[in-house]
Amino acid sequence: MQSFEELVDEAYNKITKVKKTVLVLPPIESEITTTKQHWTNVIPILETISRDHNHFYSFVKSETGKEISWLSADRSEGLIIHGKRQSKKDISHILMKYIKKYVTCSSCKNSNSTLTRENSIEKLECIDCGMIKLM
Repeated sequence: MQSFEELVDEAYNKITKVKKTVLVLPPIESEITTTKQHWTNVIPILETISRDHNHFYSFVKSETGKEISWLSADRSEGLIIHGKRQSKKDISHILMKYIKKYVTCSSCKNSNSTLTRENSIEKLECIDCGMIKLM
């Protein structure tokens, strides 16, 4: 049986092995008119954070409370957010909220995670530290 000091040393070594990764996102590109906002590079951002576009679409729709739609059927041309008085800051705030909730591990603060859905329960699993968060 290990002593308390050995267990503490072992736990400390495991903690220090987790390396902090920095998530670098491309800058948000959007065009704003009087009645809508066209977010052109939403797909490259979702590819960077490795998240499903349908999940993100649902999140944006619930957060804004506005009508949103994809500009094209293949979603490559971006997302349209309908409504007046919008800014790039609004999109940035929504994106950061999504990343904090569905991408970043609450334990080690790394963004190296996966999001899965099983029987209407979403599960965020950190690849770096192994933490599992049910949502």
